[in-house]
Amino acid sequence: MKNIFKTVSLGFYLRSPFLRFSVSPSHSSKSGQALAEFVIGLIAVLVLAACLRVGSAMITAHSEAIATARNNAAAEASLGVSTLSDAKYIHEVTAGNDRKQYTKDDSSTPAIASEFNNIIVGETAVAGTDWDLLDQIPDNPLSTLHSSMAPCGYFGLVKGNETRTVPINEVPAVRLFYNAKSIEVECKVWMTRINDIY
Repeated sequence: MKNIFKTVSLGFYLRSPFLRFSVSPSHSSKSGQALAEFVIGLIAVLVLAACLRVGSAMITAHSEAIATARNNAAAEASLGVSTLSDAKYIHEVTAGNDRKQYTKDDSSTPAIASEFNNIIVGETAVAGTDWDLLDQIPDNPLSTLHSSMAPCGYFGLVKGNETRTVPINEVPAVRLFYNAKSIEVECKVWMTRINDIY
């Protein structure tokens, strides 16, 4: 008996008399796989575009905030008015989770004010008795610094700060990774007061 080949609509080939089956991929499965790959690729592109949009907005907000903070500090420094600074006298800074020093998540250990007065301020006079003469000068910043237990407050530093808000609720793709309505960008700038101890 001769072998008879018949094509079945389901993509199977029936071979008699042994009834052997062989499967060939259908066009519908290929189309489904291509559609799934297209959807995954489209989602990845949309998420990347959303992250680039938010990142660009954060860079712009940071540039604007630091420029405003510098202007505020410069305006304060040009007044020449002696005000007590709230700057911290820091001995050492330890980087936080971002592994970068001098960022918001850092921790710091305070320095000892007496050591600063003895090692640095005290050396500005040739002899210890010279401070009696310096103390007689009206509004002498060195005398004030020498007698203070919080020298950082008398460094003549002025601060300018500015905060900008970057909304991200308009970009739903970013909410998948960062569950917040907005991101705040804060910048602080320190400058020295004009005609002060410096």
